[in-house]
Amino acid sequence: MSAPRTAYFLAALLVLAPVELAAQRRPLHIGPGDRVRLWAPRLGIEGSVGTVLALRPDTIVVDRGETLVLSISTLTRLEVSRGQKSGAGTGGIVGLVTGAAFGAMIGIASADTDCDWLFSHECDINKELESAALATVGGAIVGYGVGVLLGSIIKVDRWEEVPLSRLRVRLAPGRGGGFSVGLRVRL
Repeated sequence: MSAPRTAYFLAALLVLAPVELAAQRRPLHIGPGDRVRLWAPRLGIEGSVGTVLALRPDTIVVDRGETLVLSISTLTRLEVSRGQKSGAGTGGIVGLVTGAAFGAMIGIASADTDCDWLFSHECDINKELESAALATVGGAIVGYGVGVLLGSIIKVDRWEEVPLSRLRVRLAPGRGGGFSVGLRVRL
């Protein structure tokens, strides 16, 4: 392939790649059994979590310990759960910072209190600073380990927001002569 053809080919790929990727995105489907989080402030519902029981053209029926029937038009926000993720990363960061802070406090508290750093020539300030630095690093390492361990035990939901402006409910003929209801979101 000649240089100009290669350049045109690469340019076409760069232009068409986003179109191709957008076309590959599957529409977001919500159906019975899905875990959702709802907001309908006019009804006093703020982030209520439940399981979809049924969908109708204008309503969604959710079990949240009690059955809740909501008009889709009253929703201001809707999210669907996409599984759970581990909190190990966040736990590690929180543990690292907390451990470093406690280590620094312990290192400073264990410094020689009889030593007047400003006026005494008998004090070895470098030794005191080295001790505090080692305590800080040690605390950070221990804190990170504990944070990762605790964070990996704690699972949090991954929520994906459903754009309500693109929410569509459709009826389709079902098996056995009935109807099936589907909720589709165009992305």
